[in-house]
Amino acid sequence: MAAERVVRACVDALAVDGAALTALGHRGEFVHLAVAGTAAGRVAELQLTTGTGPCWDTVRTGRATHGPDLGLPAAQARWPGFAATAAEDGVRAVFAFPLPAGAACCGTLLLCRYRPGNLTADQICDALGFAEAALWTLLDHRAGTPADQPPEPLGGGQDRIFQASGMIAAQLDTGVDEALTRLRAHAWAANRSLTEAAADVLARRRRFTGEPG
Repeated sequence: MAAERVVRACVDALAVDGAALTALGHRGEFVHLAVAGTAAGRVAELQLTTGTGPCWDTVRTGRATHGPDLGLPAAQARWPGFAATAAEDGVRAVFAFPLPAGAACCGTLLLCRYRPGNLTADQICDALGFAEAALWTLLDHRAGTPADQPPEPLGGGQDRIFQASGMIAAQLDTGVDEALTRLRAHAWAANRSLTEAAADVLARRRRFTGEPG
């Protein structure tokens, strides 16, 4: 599956000991789509048990969360129960990157290491790229399409997406980037692929206004 390939690639490319891709369910719960490494599995479960941790912070704020040393008192005060237990299990650093769908965060990419320390600037840049790949995987998963099917290449569905974004930009009197963000958010909320959502716009079955939804 594509989700499994993403997390395995994270472990190999970023020199981390584990990675996990999680989706946010309709009731606010985390759904684990793929896990690579024992460390990531343990961290993911700990977050569910304690209700705290980097993924919860990332979903709440929509920004990346860095926990470079779970053994420090500050980390244990920040994430009661989670940080101390993870450190006792040998996990010393955790990082979560958001998968944004419009204004909402629909999931996270979690990275963890057995040694403390921050990610380098290059690792952070690469992690953001993996998070983008993970977002496509998650949207396809939610839409019920095969998770190992990549986005359609430029000239096919991608062209329709850009055309729909242009129409939405005109409807909202905004930029194309913001229009694409709104289209992604609509696709996520409607449980449809981005290509299907774009087709609705082009067929004028869906019109965007200034109101959410």
